[in-house]
Amino acid sequence: MISWTGIGVPMMVLIPNLLWLLFPPTNAPAVEEVDEPVGLMILERAGQFGVTIIPLFYPVILDDAASSFYLIAMLLLLIVYYAGWFRFFQRGRNYSLLFLPLWRIPIPMAVSPVLYFVLSAGLLKSFPMFLAALLLASGHLAISYREYRRIIRFLS
Repeated sequence: MISWTGIGVPMMVLIPNLLWLLFPPTNAPAVEEVDEPVGLMILERAGQFGVTIIPLFYPVILDDAASSFYLIAMLLLLIVYYAGWFRFFQRGRNYSLLFLPLWRIPIPMAVSPVLYFVLSAGLLKSFPMFLAALLLASGHLAISYREYRRIIRFLS
């Protein structure tokens, strides 16, 4: 059975990504310039699939202090994530802004949603969600860090 409250968990992260599809970066590298190892891409995609689908089967129930903690921490991470998107759109959709630090947070557009999904496993009380978030973390953080390093070399 589909959980209508659980749907909100991935949607909060996916909504800004829909804007990215409509208004992509102005200076993204060509596909052949991006060197993403296949293994990391597989981990990232499997994690993305998991953190998007698994919450559909787990309701959000605020029945204890831990649930409230997870929810508040997730909301704080969403603020960081949305601030990164705001910076990206406000500064002309410059590709590098998707990877450069924000408020001293390294690769904030990768770190904040990954931590959000890790915490969502606690909120949803779902071990499969935790595993999916770990898959996402292992692929997405590594790929984003590699891209950050490429950008830093290019800017130097």
